[in-house]
Amino acid sequence: MPDLTLSCKAASDLADIARFTTERFGPAQARSCREALLGAMQTIGAHPDIGSDQSHIAPGVRGLVHGAHAIYYRRKSDGVFVLHILGPGQDPTRSRF
Repeated sequence: MPDLTLSCKAASDLADIARFTTERFGPAQARSCREALLGAMQTIGAHPDIGSDQSHIAPGVRGLVHGAHAIYYRRKSDGVFVLHILGPGQDPTRSRF
């Protein structure tokens, strides 16, 4: 199985999403959202070309929209490196990749 690595920013994004979802919709929805995002990242790991080219943001960046979130990543020789997980209203061009 390909290696799937989260950047510190992506791990922080995932924690922020869980915190926001828990506060807004409760812990059950937060768990569901987290599991769905992790599943989407596993799909990216297995099929790294599934996301669209986002090189206008930064060289080599690809993105996959999953529900209300967008997962930004780069291919590595042995898998995928997840850079950011952004929610609605977050502008990827203003994020540091």
